[in-house]
Amino acid sequence: MYARAVVFYLTFVLVCSNRCYWNNKCSNKHFGSKTIYDEVRGDIRDAPELKDCEPVSVWAMIRHGTRHPSSSNLPTMQHAAELKDDIVRRYLEGRGELCAQDITNLQEWSMHEIIATTPGHLTFEGYKELRDLGVRFHDHFLPLLQDLDQHHFKPTLEQRTIQSAKAFVEGLAQGYLKFEISNATDRDEILRPYFYCTKHNVEVYNGPRSKNELSKYHETPEFQKVLENVQKRTGLERPLSPTNVSGLYDLCRFLRAYSALRTSPWCALFSDEELQILEYLNDIRHYYRNGYGSPINQKLAGPALGGLLEQFESSVQHSTKSFTSYFSHDSMIQMIYSALGLFRDYPEISGFERLPDRKWRTSYMTPFAANFASVLHKCTNETGDINHQVQFFINEKEFHLCQPRTCSWTEFKDKFEQFRNSDLEFCNIYNSSTTALKSIIVGL
Repeated sequence: MYARAVVFYLTFVLVCSNRCYWNNKCSNKHFGSKTIYDEVRGDIRDAPELKDCEPVSVWAMIRHGTRHPSSSNLPTMQHAAELKDDIVRRYLEGRGELCAQDITNLQEWSMHEIIATTPGHLTFEGYKELRDLGVRFHDHFLPLLQDLDQHHFKPTLEQRTIQSAKAFVEGLAQGYLKFEISNATDRDEILRPYFYCTKHNVEVYNGPRSKNELSKYHETPEFQKVLENVQKRTGLERPLSPTNVSGLYDLCRFLRAYSALRTSPWCALFSDEELQILEYLNDIRHYYRNGYGSPINQKLAGPALGGLLEQFESSVQHSTKSFTSYFSHDSMIQMIYSALGLFRDYPEISGFERLPDRKWRTSYMTPFAANFASVLHKCTNETGDINHQVQFFINEKEFHLCQPRTCSWTEFKDKFEQFRNSDLEFCNIYNSSTTALKSIIVGL
């Protein structure tokens, strides 16, 4: 028995440490905000029922599914893709360290025209992610869905969220329930408040903090070693820059996310450890743009969480049954987590040093199709008295905002009262008519 265990262990180590990407059975699966949902999700249908309780109201914020690279990602990706022929040429000259099959896969790859012509659009895989999510919500909440007094489904004004809403409702309805999707609006301060907040655009999104922390991390021995290793692995003579590596990383993680086989020949350029280092760069960027890096981010989640409080209060006061689902972006969900004090690290995320065991890890927090759901339950105790409890899910895994499993109605109100009557007046401290500010907003 011991000998078998040793053989199994050695086989596992050899297979999982194989340097050829094409046959690596244990390849890295976490790519920050471009992680495939199925790699990290739970299944809401597996959540144990609350004894003597029934769900009466659901509120969810859902990220769109897998998408094509955005217009802001494409230039660095296309520039990096131009290195392909040089990498192949160096290999044929006997340089570099890539495996033969990895080179063959790279030779056969080409940038598909649809990627460039439909930037940011939902992919087929992304549509399926949201439809399957809707199916699981249908199965878990079926009694409630059949007895709703009101429902509300609304996306942002983007193709990827509009199609995600359509896919989710398709799965939720299962062909016999009737739901309507509200039209997306040009300005939505619940679903995308940061997009219209001039203070956030100037001080955070286009502010220096995120860039400074990223630059700081680029200078660490850990990241410099990544540059050195990729240079050696590809055999390229021209020194690679952080921008080059960023483009190569995006070619790896975007293409892997929506390939039917979930592979990308560009991932062969990195070891699993190096992919974890590049994942941290993604976490730094999101931490400062959407998370605890600025108190502005937490304020921007106020209107959404205030709406959640009002919906549940209405259900309690008027005994109504409701289901609300918004379709937004990873920025919005990360702002919600920050406002609730979730996934906070001490010391904070910075460019000084990577924290391998950090809580703020976008691969788990906001993969494609990420979702934050709150469920209001009406419960009856042994004496027949009615009380309400609130249950939370993050990516279909039960999350305990209160102990042991749910928040009592009093605990819920205490935590969410701070968001009542939230507004975005603090955003309007700049003169939006200035040419400089207009150029910043157009560039988002």
